[in-house]
Amino acid sequence: MDRSPAARAQQTAATDVPPDAHSMVFVCTANQCRSPIAEGLAAREATRRGLAIRTSSMGLLPGGTAVPALGQAMASELGLDLAGHLSRRLDLDELRHASLVLTMTRMHAREVLATVPGLWPRVFTVKQLASYALEHPPTAQSSLSVWLGEASHNRSRTELVGSDTSMDVLDPMGRSAETWRKVIAELVYNLNVIFDVCGSALAAPPSNPKHL
Repeated sequence: MDRSPAARAQQTAATDVPPDAHSMVFVCTANQCRSPIAEGLAAREATRRGLAIRTSSMGLLPGGTAVPALGQAMASELGLDLAGHLSRRLDLDELRHASLVLTMTRMHAREVLATVPGLWPRVFTVKQLASYALEHPPTAQSSLSVWLGEASHNRSRTELVGSDTSMDVLDPMGRSAETWRKVIAELVYNLNVIFDVCGSALAAPPSNPKHL
């Protein structure tokens, strides 16, 4: 399947990513706002750090829709070109093989896990993973899969229920430019934390995830 322009535009300086490289899949409601921006930011950061990571994004709703004009303009302030991005719906095979599935809200995480329950160790909201990484950083020797396996024993599925939105990224659709900038700033901060803290684990060769 073709990569979205959000990621392709950020990886022009990188060589082809190996097919067995780590993969990050970002999920939001429609794959029009938050997840394509997160995809583009993560792809660019991986390239900057010399990490071979495949990034992609998808949504819960049917695909084929462009990023709204305001979202394109706000993303362009950070050098992300989303003009050619078209949304797409959850790709179950891609999810099953992902190293990490990072959602924008706990609702998105619940929907992903309701579809593929075995993904639990690899599914977080972006904010949850950043917070967990700061509290329980992987050791320099830890592989990503081992660290996530350990994390799954420390986590409770109840973290995905309830009305607390502190671990969610707000949907900027239909909101002001200032809201878009705030959302993008949250994504930049949390992704930087993930790459800073988990860099050694992301750099280690992956073990192939099971086809769930």
